[in-house]
Amino acid sequence: MFVLFLVLLALAGKVQAQEAGEAKIYVSLDEFKLELVRGNVTIFTAPIGIGTGQPFRYGNKVYKFDTPVGVRRVIAKEKNPVWRRPGWAYEEFSVYRDFAIVRMQPGEIYYMSDSTMLKLDGNRIVRSTYYGESWTWNREVEVLDLVARKIYMPPLGVVHRNLEGILGTRKLDLGDGYLIHGTDDPSSIGQRSSHGCIRMHNADVEKLYELVPIGTRVVIR
Repeated sequence: MFVLFLVLLALAGKVQAQEAGEAKIYVSLDEFKLELVRGNVTIFTAPIGIGTGQPFRYGNKVYKFDTPVGVRRVIAKEKNPVWRRPGWAYEEFSVYRDFAIVRMQPGEIYYMSDSTMLKLDGNRIVRSTYYGESWTWNREVEVLDLVARKIYMPPLGVVHRNLEGILGTRKLDLGDGYLIHGTDDPSSIGQRSSHGCIRMHNADVEKLYELVPIGTRVVIR
């Protein structure tokens, strides 16, 4: 019995030692602050931006763009990430700018107000004229018909869904669409400014990226 007690005591000590050596990310929503802590020592701290917490309605759908409280882990890391615009990004544009969404499908031709035509060609959107001229739409610009007030939404996988720079220079994936990432808008840090992700200054997220491995626990409170 005494031997069993010693074994359990040793195991408990080992677990405590492991926990003391494991760095954790703590996110304070009220203080707009992220800390990287190992044991009782704070090794890194930085200001952050968080979700607006505001609801957004589109048809029968309701989104709430808050940063969820709870415990997560870093499941992936990426340098110079590309933002793949989700459907709600087009829905937001539609509501706030009063544009209709045209959901593009392969094989379909879409006629614009200036008599040019749009179609999907593999992973690109191609614009063409009746005279046979054609070119790829600028991938950094929304595909809009300003006269008809339409925004064209291609399927996922088409390059025009992708935007570089929006997520800054680094991202840490927390799962379920939530990220810790940089930003192209430094003024958004310290604000309720995101759709649920945790934003950081690019210099700060670059430091954090180097300090934490995949599997690091993230406590949001």
